[in-house]
Amino acid sequence: MEVVRVGYVFEDGGVEVRAGDKVSTVPLDIGQRLIVAVGWRDAVDEYDARPPQPGETDLHLCAPCGLLGIVTENHLDPGVGETEPTRVRVLNAIVDADGKTVNAGDLPAPDVGDVDLERKASNRLIVVTADKMNAGKSTAIEAIVRALTGQGHRVGVGKVTGTVRCSGFADVRAAGAAPIIDFSWFGFPSTCQLPKDELVALFRRMLVYLDARVGEGGVVILELADGWDQPETSHLLECPELATVKDRIVLCLAGTPDPVKQVDQFRNQLGHAVDVVSGTACADDDVRALLYDGELWSFDAKSVPDFPLVELLLNSTAPHPDARAALAGFFNEE
Repeated sequence: MEVVRVGYVFEDGGVEVRAGDKVSTVPLDIGQRLIVAVGWRDAVDEYDARPPQPGETDLHLCAPCGLLGIVTENHLDPGVGETEPTRVRVLNAIVDADGKTVNAGDLPAPDVGDVDLERKASNRLIVVTADKMNAGKSTAIEAIVRALTGQGHRVGVGKVTGTVRCSGFADVRAAGAAPIIDFSWFGFPSTCQLPKDELVALFRRMLVYLDARVGEGGVVILELADGWDQPETSHLLECPELATVKDRIVLCLAGTPDPVKQVDQFRNQLGHAVDVVSGTACADDDVRALLYDGELWSFDAKSVPDFPLVELLLNSTAPHPDARAALAGFFNEE
């Protein structure tokens, strides 16, 4: 972790700050000092960045949470405004009493107990992933949480991969999820470039932590951020342990002329059945109709009835016939 001084501010640039459940963006001024973490970032809609090498002191703010690095690729569209990242200069590292640089991983992490403990048979794990960034995962998770908690289910939510965002789960919290955690709780400001074995260990620790807190019969939702072709997300989807413990996979699609082909690609590439499809693409009635014709259940996160969604996600065999009929009604197939 480093103390830095702001040298140039991106238009409307700021950092996210959380106070309890409230998240706000604090504007930055030239000369302002910050305490930040440095790390990798791989965001196809924003910036790719790497940590600095020894002696490199001129860095970029590559995520609103305060993650710093050196931007190597800028994917922002120059046609929609200023795209240069906020620039800062490192003043000094934060060190402990022995003079050792403090890392985020040195900070206290939740005690999860025995990570090899068998999961309760009555608990459910729903994994939410997507074909790319900004595919509507958070909106889908909010709809799922609202539906589940509305029927009395206890729901915990965790984000396993990505770059930390203070504002990421405000709507999910309002929908009734508790607890809500992400990888930063375990010392990672970003999971980019994290080795596969550490990713799997992180996945397991988050699952055990949430399982214990939702209690017997509870539901855990774990989000794998960005697209399935991102290395960290694909590593987890290819992990045999995930296939063993997950109960449902919700795949969010950002938009595609052939959604059934996209789902088939996911199945063939990663070996997982897709239980339900959502995402921004499913706001289109025609997309949902194509998926239905392909015998794939899908929902628009902003309009799906609660009962069918709960049935689709929690029924261990096949959804209740009334749930099927309600979903079929979207396409005049009743």
